[in-house]
Amino acid sequence: MFFESSSLGATLIVETHSDFIIDRFRMKFKGSDGDNRAQILYFDKTEEGRNIAVEIELFRDGNMSEEPEGFRSFF
Repeated sequence: MFFESSSLGATLIVETHSDFIIDRFRMKFKGSDGDNRAQILYFDKTEEGRNIAVEIELFRDGNMSEEPEGFRSFF
């Protein structure tokens, strides 16, 4: 549903705690031939207690750039 909406030109911001949703989107993105763009932002807390946003690049082949430490253990 998210991917189909974005294919129609909609801009979506989706917040999730589910790696399943992220992985399903990645697989749909991989099979697409359109002009879709996607960005994954992972929010983490530093040792000092500050919140940071880390961009994880999503490539056309469905793969992601290097995941930040703690990304998969969050889920």
